[in-house]
Amino acid sequence: MYAYYGLAAFGPHMQKYLWWKRYITQLQIVQFILLGLYGIYFALYNVGYHIFFTYDFFIQTPLYLYLFTSFYLKTYKDAAVQKKTTAAVALKNGTANANSTIINNKKIE
Repeated sequence: MYAYYGLAAFGPHMQKYLWWKRYITQLQIVQFILLGLYGIYFALYNVGYHIFFTYDFFIQTPLYLYLFTSFYLKTYKDAAVQKKTTAAVALKNGTANANSTIINNKKIE
């Protein structure tokens, strides 16, 4: 994760090397699921630890799991649906770019 942030800090020209952002997010979601399972174990067998740590597990872990899952769904799932929708509309209605406009599959300069 920190390697990704370090490379991203070099600027936009590094974007082609950062294709693994999605997989880091997936690994972090798995990490929080495992941490939640460990939190349940910790709550059942917390011998000698302050109760704060139990509360911390049950507040912080679901919060981070929710935040990372929301980010993942908005960034990757919604983007895929939007990309498909945009492509379908472009094929049906035509599309526009900086150089020309296509209306009803006819190019207008």
